[in-house]
Amino acid sequence: MIVLGVDPGKSGGLAKVVLLPKPRLIDCISVPVGKDGSDDILDVDAILNWLQQEPPDVGFIERVSPMPSIDQTNGKRRGMGATSAFNFGGAVYTIRTCIVGLGIKLHRVEATAWKKTHGLSSKDENGRKLEQRAVKERSRQKAIAIFGDQFFPNVGHHNRAEAALIAHHGAMILRGK
Repeated sequence: MIVLGVDPGKSGGLAKVVLLPKPRLIDCISVPVGKDGSDDILDVDAILNWLQQEPPDVGFIERVSPMPSIDQTNGKRRGMGATSAFNFGGAVYTIRTCIVGLGIKLHRVEATAWKKTHGLSSKDENGRKLEQRAVKERSRQKAIAIFGDQFFPNVGHHNRAEAALIAHHGAMILRGK
């Protein structure tokens, strides 16, 4: 059985894990964008082609919502702007439509659930909140520990790493662990 993991959004990732005696990562990519030279749309053809090569039997996608962002002038949190939220939602639903359109059963999973499975936290050992970069790097290091570094050679591949960890989480659910 092949399990798909999705870290959604245009800067997200897609991963396929085969469910053997021990889950093994068989492929992992960043979400393809900009077929026409633009980076504000997803490359649907590339997503569909990738999904159809060794098609997954089931998928797990992180449940998401618009994220707050930081105002660069004063460092305070502010809500995601309307345009950003619209683009993010469009990317998420484009990916979901590609998957479901191919007949792949798709389950939503909370970030807290897959992160708990992998012992990941957004806080340091003293309970202080980590910077987003550090949180993403923890995910990448965990994916490397489980699957090796072939698909995650640099810090920019945290999206692929999170997709792989979501797929691994899904595999553990399917195995009843």
